[in-house]
Amino acid sequence: MNTTINEGVIYTRVSSDKQVREGHGLESQVFHCKRLAKEKSIKVIGIFEDPGVSGKMLYRPGLEKMKRYLKNRNHPTWLIIDDLNRFSRLEPYEYFHLKRELVELGAKFISVNDDLVTESPETELIENQKIIYSSFHRKKNQQMVNANMRARLRTGHWVFHPPAGYLLENKILLPDPHNTPLIQKIFNDFSSDFYPSIQSLKESSAFKGLLNPKTNKPYLQRPETLRNILTNKMYIGKIEFLPWDIKDIEGHHDAIISSEIFEETQEKLRGKKKKKHRHISLDEFPLKGDLVCGKCKSTLVASYSTGRSSKYPYYRCKSNSSNCQTTPKNLPREGVHDQFLKLLAKATIRKEVLLLADKVLEDTFHEKSKHLIGIQKSNSERITDLKKRKGQQIKKILSISNEHALKVLDDEITSIDNEIRHLRKEVDRDTSLDDFKLATNVFFRSPKDYWLKGSAIEKKVLFDFVFDKPIEIKDGKVGTAHYSLPYRLLSQ
Repeated sequence: MNTTINEGVIYTRVSSDKQVREGHGLESQVFHCKRLAKEKSIKVIGIFEDPGVSGKMLYRPGLEKMKRYLKNRNHPTWLIIDDLNRFSRLEPYEYFHLKRELVELGAKFISVNDDLVTESPETELIENQKIIYSSFHRKKNQQMVNANMRARLRTGHWVFHPPAGYLLENKILLPDPHNTPLIQKIFNDFSSDFYPSIQSLKESSAFKGLLNPKTNKPYLQRPETLRNILTNKMYIGKIEFLPWDIKDIEGHHDAIISSEIFEETQEKLRGKKKKKHRHISLDEFPLKGDLVCGKCKSTLVASYSTGRSSKYPYYRCKSNSSNCQTTPKNLPREGVHDQFLKLLAKATIRKEVLLLADKVLEDTFHEKSKHLIGIQKSNSERITDLKKRKGQQIKKILSISNEHALKVLDDEITSIDNEIRHLRKEVDRDTSLDDFKLATNVFFRSPKDYWLKGSAIEKKVLFDFVFDKPIEIKDGKVGTAHYSLPYRLLSQ
C-alpha cells in the first residue's frame, strides 16, 4: 500500500427506506470499513452516507457532499467502501466515468470485499465483471418487480403512489378523509362551469386545500397537476396505466366521482361541452334557450336584477329598443314559469292511447328480449371463461422473466380485457320492460308533474319532446305552443 496516504473517508449506501428504518446496512458497512481502515493504518476523517438511495442514481446527496469535501481537501485520500455493489449499480460506462471523476479529485479506492488497489489485468477484469453483473442484476430485479406490478394492476390493485383523494393502507386504496371532499368539489365546480377554465380552477380553495398526506403540505399548485387530477380514471373506480397499455380495469377501490360527472369533465377538457354563463345555470333558468321574443325573434337571455336587498331573476329580450319595441323587456322568471306550467298541464296524452302503445311495445319487446337474453347468457359464460384464462396468464407473468414472453402475455391479457369490456356491455343491458311502459311513465302521463320533479336535464328532454320549436313571448305572455310531431301523433 502507498504509505504516503494515511487518511481516508468512508462511503456507504442502502437503497430502501425500510433498511434505514430497521438499521440494516449502513451500520454494518461503517463497521467493516473502519475495521479495514484500522488494519491498513488509515485515519478515518469523514463518513458520507446515502440512506434510502438507489445505486443506479448518478446523483446522490451523500456522494455529492463527498465530492465537494475531496475537492476542498485537495489532497490524496483513501475512499473506503464495503463492496462495489454498495458503491454502484450504474451502467458500466457511468461507473467508470464516476470513478475517474473521483480519482481526479484525489480519491484512491479501497474495498472490504474487492481488490481495487492492486493494478493488474486480473483485478481490472474482475472489477469489470462485477460492475457488469451488478448492472445486469439490477435490471433483472427490475424486470421481475415490473412483472409483479403488471400482474397486480391487471387484477385491479394500484401499485404506485396513490393520487390525491386516496390513501394506500395495507396495499388497498382508501378514501382520504381530508382530500376526498375537495376532489369531489373540484370535479363538481369544473363540470358545472362554476370555474370556466383550468386556470381559474387552479385558484379555487378546493385545489389549494389539497394536502400531501406524507408531508401534510399542499401539492404543487400547477395547471398540469390539476389536469392530471381531472383526467384520472381512478376516481371512477378504474385502474389505468398507459405506459404499460393497461386500460379500464375494474379496481378494488371505491369510486369517489360519478361516471356522469367525470364524462362531463372530459367533454369540457376536449372543448366539446357548450359553455354556459358562469353564474346562471339551467337549474336556475330551465327555460333558458327555449324562449324567443315574439317581435325580434331573438332568444331570451337569463339574468338577475339587483335590488336593494336581494337579486331578482328575469328572462330578458336583449335587443336594443331601435331593433325591437317589445314591452316589457324584462319578464319575471316565476311569472313565465307559471304560464309555462299551465301550457304543460294541457299537454297530456290520453290514457287509452298510451295503453294501446304499451301493448304494441310489449309484444315487440318480448320477441326481441328472448333473443337478447340468450345472447346475454352466452356472453356471461364467455366472460367467466375469459376471467379464468386471464387469471392463468397473470400467474404465468409472476413466474417468468423473459422479456418477449412477458410482452406476449401482456398483449394477450389486454386482448382479454378488451373482449370482456365489449361482452359486458351486452350482459349489463336491461331486459326489463317497466321503464319503457308509457301509461305508467309520468313523462307521458303528466308532463307537468315530471317537469316539477325533474332535474334541469330532464326538463330539457321533456321540452324537446313536447315542443317543436322555442316558445314565443308576446306582450309579456307565453304565446301559442308548437307541439312536436311525435307528441302530436300520440295525442291524437
